[in-house]
Amino acid sequence: MGVFSLYWAGLQLSASLIPLDVYAQTTRLILTKRGEAGSNLERHFGFLLLAVFLLGPLALFLNVIFGAELDGLLLLIFAIHLPLEVYATDLSRLLIPLGKPLLSIISNFVRSAAWFFPVLMFFELEIAEALPVAVVTFWLSGTFLSVILILKFSRVEGLKYRKVLIDIDWIKAAITGSFVFLIATLMFRSILGVDKFLVSSAYGEDIVAIYTVYASGVLGVLAMLESGVSAWHYPRMVQSIKNNKIDLALRQFRSFFVQNFIATATLFLGLFLLFPLIAHAFLPPIYYDEISLFFIMAVGVVFYCLTMPFHYFLYGLGRDRYFLFMYSFSLALMFCWYFSIMRDFGINGAGLMLAGALISISIFRVMLTTRIILKRS
Repeated sequence: MGVFSLYWAGLQLSASLIPLDVYAQTTRLILTKRGEAGSNLERHFGFLLLAVFLLGPLALFLNVIFGAELDGLLLLIFAIHLPLEVYATDLSRLLIPLGKPLLSIISNFVRSAAWFFPVLMFFELEIAEALPVAVVTFWLSGTFLSVILILKFSRVEGLKYRKVLIDIDWIKAAITGSFVFLIATLMFRSILGVDKFLVSSAYGEDIVAIYTVYASGVLGVLAMLESGVSAWHYPRMVQSIKNNKIDLALRQFRSFFVQNFIATATLFLGLFLLFPLIAHAFLPPIYYDEISLFFIMAVGVVFYCLTMPFHYFLYGLGRDRYFLFMYSFSLALMFCWYFSIMRDFGINGAGLMLAGALISISIFRVMLTTRIILKRS
């Protein structure tokens, strides 16, 4: 488990940092200038090729230094896996503005989950030394199949790209245009990453294990809502904003909000009813004893999910500095809570830390979006 954790952490962090979040700028370009989508895709993939070539060796070196068990065959698999993961991640993201949200969902499932089912048989074989290599090999296969699936079925009339084009001027403009968004995204990733280190420091490794399991459960619903609701609504709304059709964008926003509200309420109601039963049946007793931690974190994620339409409205307007402000404030709020009174609430203080950060982001989303809408009206 430790070896796989090192591999997983290194791959996910490297694959998310190497593309520099340029996909956000490319998405805006696709939605703003639909007729130039093919040209922007060619340049985006050229940027990815250059980014993997320049930053991939650095990521590999850092993972060798900090991932003590990442050597031999595992290191070779990692070197092949990393560029494929970079391409698969960005391809699936760009499918949404290209009008292929269902293909994006399927490709993400193939890349992130489907490969795990064949792995289950290896756990029955009880060959401990072979497990890490076997698991990551299946994962590599899932990522490879995801890329093939996207390239096979993503061709859309008028959006066909025939080559990979390295355009330095385009790359400079794209990096400049997405720089603030990149820093903001790093702040948000810190909120969902540094929290575990703070909990471990305050309560110890046993508690951080409980915290991580419950956080994964509630954040999994967020991922479902992103794929099942947001991916189907935000491209049209952002495109309307970019075309300065604000009245149309507001109607789309209302439809987005209603459907997102219904989906959020339904999923979390089911989660609140079923998860305690699952925890009681399959997890050690200490997990069920601290089930209040799960409900506290879930409340924070509910607020965050309900305000996703506001997030995409701000994204469509290009207010990246607002994201930077929100995420930085919420990260600072986490640290203030950690250094002040978190321990006074026992283990529930850890849940309140995450919930407080997510609720503060949600409040700022609503306030800033409402302020902009009122100014425009």
